[in-house]
Amino acid sequence: MDRQFTRVKVRLSPEPLWQRDTKVRCLFQLILSGLYMTGKYTLTPCLYLFRRMGLSPTLPNQIDAFMNRMVLPLTERPDKVERMDILPTIKTGELLHAFLSEHSASPLGKRMYAMKGRPLLLVFIRGSWCSYSRLHMSHLQAHAPGFEAMGVQLAAITSDKDISLWKKRGISIPIWVDKEGALFKALGILKTSWTDYAWGRVLPHESVFLFDSQGRLVFSDIRKISAFRMQQTFLDAPYLLERCRAMLPTN
Repeated sequence: MDRQFTRVKVRLSPEPLWQRDTKVRCLFQLILSGLYMTGKYTLTPCLYLFRRMGLSPTLPNQIDAFMNRMVLPLTERPDKVERMDILPTIKTGELLHAFLSEHSASPLGKRMYAMKGRPLLLVFIRGSWCSYSRLHMSHLQAHAPGFEAMGVQLAAITSDKDISLWKKRGISIPIWVDKEGALFKALGILKTSWTDYAWGRVLPHESVFLFDSQGRLVFSDIRKISAFRMQQTFLDAPYLLERCRAMLPTN
């Protein structure tokens, strides 16, 4: 008897959002990350010299991203204390679009201009290789329906062009790529260090900027992230929801 087979496309559900590591797993990850960081920072001066000579190897960056995802412990948590570790160039009440004028023709600039007329919460992240960014985005994703219900557009910006892992993990928040960090520089949140340069990364300080429907800055929260400090924090999403609610006109 002939059998006929029909191909059925199975749509796999996204993997769960990232969660903080347990104490036991965190201890195990700390041992692994300590070993890796020792080797990484031994290699860093050599990579720095290569880049100064005009060489731009991409393989070390890819290996580092993979190892960071494998060994860095997930320990960060939300808090409700606004921080301003550095002062941005944009001030409260100023228009975002004034800082975008020279980037208006770029794909990122066009996306930003398309958001005009709606409140906008911009989140600047390092990348999916960063444990801080993964937990921060997971926390925001869990509260994304609240922002949508209030009509607040939520978007993340990174220089890391590999954004496939976010979708795989169920992150539906739009993630825009600013490969050269032009907007980081314009807003004054570009993180500059010789180690980032050595590994070919252009990073922002992890930041949150809330703009009203006219594009005026309502408030910002900017945090310097340490590669070694444990228990770092990001601003609590329910707290951000309250700031958004206070910004919206009352009926």
